[in-house]
Amino acid sequence: MSASTTQLTGDYARHNEHPALDWAYCAHSAPYVEGRLSYGAEISVQLHKKTDPRTEFGADPASLMGMGRMASSGGEVEQVPGLGERALLTRRVGGSRLEVLDGGAVFSLTVEWYGGQGAPDPDEDAVQAAMVEDMRALMASLRK
Repeated sequence: MSASTTQLTGDYARHNEHPALDWAYCAHSAPYVEGRLSYGAEISVQLHKKTDPRTEFGADPASLMGMGRMASSGGEVEQVPGLGERALLTRRVGGSRLEVLDGGAVFSLTVEWYGGQGAPDPDEDAVQAAMVEDMRALMASLRK
């Protein structure tokens, strides 16, 4: 994967190539509307070219990029079988994060939801299932 060939768009999209690490990142959030549930999402892809990311995989809460609220809250972590070499889903109040290790690549997808008084609760299981399927699609598209 070369970050320059990855087309990521959103409210905030960046990428860089370096001899040790190529990376791409983007974020997008829906505008807040009183009484409705809104979502925000961030995705990052890192291709480690000099070091093996396996030893540090899943240990860095700072990898949440801009979603600092989720970094400071606790969470329930579970393995996601059949996705890359190793995949971790962290469930937290107000959001979830899916991290996948696949060779020298590390993928991270964070989704948060928010709403004011009267906003419905999200179907968290459906959101997390969609996160896994979106991650599979992203990984497949980058293998091409």
